[in-house]
Amino acid sequence: MESISLGNTAWPVLTFEAPVAIDLGSQILELITQEPAHTDGDVAIWLPSANVLVMGGFATPGASRRGQLGAGKA
Repeated sequence: MESISLGNTAWPVLTFEAPVAIDLGSQILELITQEPAHTDGDVAIWLPSANVLVMGGFATPGASRRGQLGAGKA
């Protein structure tokens, strides 16, 4: 198996505990914090201009409600 070097890796420069909107100029990304699913710090990404939600492994067949988007949030 071939090894791939990631070069210089870095820690995140932006951390957050509540939803955050990032303005990219032509569109806005909304980062929506989630209760832990597969890892601590799970985030869903909403692109309202494209009507797209990126959820990763949050919506898994047979998963409990705890792992679903917005579970336990008012």
